[in-house]
Amino acid sequence: MRNLFTGFGMQWYVIAYNVLIDLLRNPSTVIAIVAFIGLVLQRKTINEIISGTLRAFLSVIILIIGALAVVNALAGLDTIFGYAYGFRGIYEYEEVAIGYAMARLGAEIGGILGLGFFIHLIIVRIIPTKYKAFKQVFLTGHHLWLYAGFLALILYGAGITGWQAIIIGGIMAGITYTIVQAAVWPFIEKVTDGRWGFAHGQWFGIIIAGLTAKYLGNPEQDTEKIKLPASIEFLKQPALIAAIIMVIVWIAAVLSVPAEWFYETFNPGMNRFVWAIIQGMWFGAGVEVILTGVRMLIGEILPAFKGISDKLIPESIPGLDCPTIYPLAPVSLMLGVLIMSIMSIVWTFVQISLGLSVVVLPSAIVMFFVGASTGVVANKHGGLRGVIIASIVASIYWMWGPLLSWYIYPYEALNLPSIAMWFDPMILLWWLLLRPFAIS
Repeated sequence: MRNLFTGFGMQWYVIAYNVLIDLLRNPSTVIAIVAFIGLVLQRKTINEIISGTLRAFLSVIILIIGALAVVNALAGLDTIFGYAYGFRGIYEYEEVAIGYAMARLGAEIGGILGLGFFIHLIIVRIIPTKYKAFKQVFLTGHHLWLYAGFLALILYGAGITGWQAIIIGGIMAGITYTIVQAAVWPFIEKVTDGRWGFAHGQWFGIIIAGLTAKYLGNPEQDTEKIKLPASIEFLKQPALIAAIIMVIVWIAAVLSVPAEWFYETFNPGMNRFVWAIIQGMWFGAGVEVILTGVRMLIGEILPAFKGISDKLIPESIPGLDCPTIYPLAPVSLMLGVLIMSIMSIVWTFVQISLGLSVVVLPSAIVMFFVGASTGVVANKHGGLRGVIIASIVASIYWMWGPLLSWYIYPYEALNLPSIAMWFDPMILLWWLLLRPFAIS
């Protein structure tokens, strides 16, 4: 009976652990839990608690649906690009690499995530309120998971696994979750008016963009205030300009490959140019859905988080995902996306011309999400000129940084797929500290 009870108890322990990790790595559940706690602490009515929690949950789901639409509308470009120019390379897609590593390091990644988030909350709680940059609670669930994965990988490369990796990695993660938000805060505070922070792996790229825009741009030339003729005023609507740009891009793409190859590869079931137009429109629709989800998220999480900042972690603010800043400067957003897209292609060809053994291919995710964040932040600090210059400079980091990351993570030891991961200075710092223990 005792053995049966022990086994039963252990089974529920494992289940509870897995449920906790799944809740923390999913952005929608993290936001919903935080909203629920915040509303309860404010002693809202049952109706307000249920409504606020569910609306916060749904807002992130809506945002994710829009993001998936954007990514799916761009996905085929990678295939066409590779065929048209006859070379192969690596794409930046961290989720795939970390997902693959879960098979070998799942326990370590989950443990690092859970312990790291707990330590992060303690740090934010004990930091004096006058240091506002450090009073941000990291709420972007999938990036909590990604950072835990990065740390598990470099610990594995140093020969550290199991409970030792969880403890060491958890401490590293707690510090990392806190530092990355604090470091980028000087450039985000002005964008959000200090209402929320930026909890995302783009933090260092945003610092680069912010500094470039600040010193080389002119904030008085606000991109959002550019006067357009009345006949094309509609171009200031982000979904419409996004759709138009991507229709042009897709038509150019289908023209760059033989029609026979296109129909055989994509099997669209319709004329290729009609299909290209629809893909572009899907992209525009995805942008509109993202912005809708973001507005709903901000409208729910900021009032709900007040309960946490008043009762649990004084003077704290939520650190949120990158799309939360998109509605603040939609024209700058699309300009950043356009420049990032062009420069991504340019840098790929530069790497090819240099004969590099590893070439970073343009990534749809980087072109849109990184370009969008860069444009919004750069405009606030440097106006139109700042957006243009900062997007070009930041593209260097995003297209060349993954080449450095290629040598940091144990791709061969774990037989990881040929997927690039962004270069992160915090991960580099931990990697350097672990080098004396690295597997030879």
